[in-house]
Amino acid sequence: MILLLLLLLSCSNEKALELNLLERLYYEQDNPKEIDSFFKKIIDRKETLGVSETIQLFFSREPNLNSKDPILSAFSQGRFPIPNNHDERENLSASQCKSCHKEEYKGWKESLHSKSFTNPRFKAAFQIEPNAWCLNCHAPYWENLTEKKDNLSIVMEQFYSSNSIYTKNITHRNQYQKSYDYSSIETSLNKEGVNCSVCHMRNQTIFTNELTATKSIKNVLFSNHKLKENKSISNSDLCIGCHEFSFPNSVYPIIHYSNHKMQSTVSEYYEAKNSNKENCNSCHFNVSYHGGSGLLNPSEFSKNFIIYFHYKNEKKELQFEIFIPKIGHEFPTGDLFRELQIKAFHEKEEILKYIISKNVEVSTRKILSNNRLLPDKHFSIRKNMKFNVTQIPTRCVVEYHLEGRIDKTVEKILPKRERIINLYDGICEIDSSKNF
Repeated sequence: MILLLLLLLSCSNEKALELNLLERLYYEQDNPKEIDSFFKKIIDRKETLGVSETIQLFFSREPNLNSKDPILSAFSQGRFPIPNNHDERENLSASQCKSCHKEEYKGWKESLHSKSFTNPRFKAAFQIEPNAWCLNCHAPYWENLTEKKDNLSIVMEQFYSSNSIYTKNITHRNQYQKSYDYSSIETSLNKEGVNCSVCHMRNQTIFTNELTATKSIKNVLFSNHKLKENKSISNSDLCIGCHEFSFPNSVYPIIHYSNHKMQSTVSEYYEAKNSNKENCNSCHFNVSYHGGSGLLNPSEFSKNFIIYFHYKNEKKELQFEIFIPKIGHEFPTGDLFRELQIKAFHEKEEILKYIISKNVEVSTRKILSNNRLLPDKHFSIRKNMKFNVTQIPTRCVVEYHLEGRIDKTVEKILPKRERIINLYDGICEIDSSKNF
């Protein structure tokens, strides 16, 4: 028992020392060797952003292209653009990669990553809230035509832990403007959204997940890049750089996050992970499909869902079953507006409407309800539900609403095909012996 107490005390003291070091680094930032040592210590312990308060505190710092992991350390969960340092802007374009990496380029071009700045949903949202904060993930190398400067801002960052508030105040060459007109930032590089260099290039060096002998030989013969290996490229922690962040208390003149999660897709993955060896890349990346979720192609996206309805007349009961064979996070995930809507009709009369979503009161950040579908340890979702209905359903519908609760707000500027994906539209009463 005494040994256990000593061990716990040792761990507690070690954590306290780390947090004190972080607090000092926030203000001093003048000891790169100490920073490197601290960063390596975290990596060697194999902690992850999803579970480690220490690492989250570290990445609340300004992105500084840390030498131990220049890829991961450039991300900041949307607080900053990606610092481009010595990379010439023309070399950051995906067009520079196209000639040698044709398949990867085609896969990226057909992904949502390539459309993160130009897709109609982002343009509609930016029209309503034209915040520079949005650009840090949707166009990570963004530039403003009216300023022609790196758009790092004056930032005061507060990260809340159970005991302390960590604050930093770093002055850069220019502040964020209160808002931006889309046309003033519609540059060729911004229109590439999340391109190859966002995840693969730092300081004129190309990083690959695995540097094989074949890659090295090809590189020498055909391109002569500065080429290095970096395992973070295939790690889910890389995705947390944009796909997980908190509600901002303010985005102007400073970006100040609260401690309430606004998007938590990667944390959801870590919660479901258990012993499963798959990560974000397992579903969202391969050579011919380089990033995204399939939302650009609704007919293909709908194939990820197996949906079954059966009506039991004697009980006036409509049974619903949904099966998603491969998914490692909650559904819906990402934007809080997203909803899965289950509907039933008798002739033209709607007799059932059930919504699956996470509903948060934005002003208080309080979770009002959350009935999202949860993945199991095999990274799949299977959900059975029963609904009492007053009339015999003649038609059943399942829709994925991308704008959900703000649908009425954006319907005038965003066509229905960009707001709603039909997953099922057909009969409600089918063979009850059907199994998945």
